[in-house]
Amino acid sequence: MLQILEQACRSSHWIPATTDTKAWGFVRNPLWKDIVSLLDECGFLHKKMLSASGPNSNFVHIRRADDILANEPADEEVKKLYEAIEEKAKARR
Repeated sequence: MLQILEQACRSSHWIPATTDTKAWGFVRNPLWKDIVSLLDECGFLHKKMLSASGPNSNFVHIRRADDILANEPADEEVKKLYEAIEEKAKARR
């Protein structure tokens, strides 16, 4: 899950919120839905309806991506995000 989160944080573009057969890269990973949900719960998502080669779709942009990517996050909100990801990953095993 962390690898997908890192890839998403490094993207400077609006990212499709849902897995879709037409989607690219990490967005096609079934874990993407869980990551979007956790980012939203922790307040790290900006959501927008955009038109991208077809009807409007839900897209997201990750807020404070640099803070999330920090090797040792000092921010409590980022720490809570990582804890939530850890819990979700353990539950999936």
